[in-house]
Amino acid sequence: SFKTGKQADIEMHGRETLIDKAILEQLYDPMTHLVNNAIVHGLEDPETRQAGGKPTLGKIVIRAFHQGNQTVISISDDGAGINTDKVKQSAVNKGLYTQSEVAQLSDVETFDLLFEAGFSTKSQADELAGRGVGLDVVRTAINDIRGSVHTDSSIGKGTTFTIRLPLTLSISKAMFCISDRARIAFPVDGFEDIIEISQAQVQLNSK
Repeated sequence: SFKTGKQADIEMHGRETLIDKAILEQLYDPMTHLVNNAIVHGLEDPETRQAGGKPTLGKIVIRAFHQGNQTVISISDDGAGINTDKVKQSAVNKGLYTQSEVAQLSDVETFDLLFEAGFSTKSQADELAGRGVGLDVVRTAINDIRGSVHTDSSIGKGTTFTIRLPLTLSISKAMFCISDRARIAFPVDGFEDIIEISQAQVQLNSK
């Protein structure tokens, strides 16, 4: 990126994963924001990475797949990770929480602070916004399509944002059945088991 001086390679897995067009359109802005975050504040500059024994070229990996009745999309970077102590102190400095309140937060709860409205002191998000800037808008956009976003991070190893969305009926796998010449489709996600019945076990009731 010319604007940040960062060098990154982006890998994409799951291009064949089907996502409803209307959902995909609503994912564009939050996904763009999360990828920008990974570049701006996730990855270190080449000199810092080299000093830490990492390749100068950072890596961002985007994955999409179906899991049960959900579509899962993850954005991962191999950057510096999120410093929970700095996040807690920032929340205190901005008057969102007291020191005693943040002291009781787990790492997962601390990561969630990044998505709270007012966490950033900036009135507008930059074109390449950093983590904590506008992430409340990201969560709101994902909530609007009945999804959720969660964060996992390790210092020195990187950060992963995971978006989970309900699998819409328009792209659900289905099993077609015939009942009295009527064709019926049952979503496969609702199946618990499939058993094979021999012809001898089928009984026809005479009308």
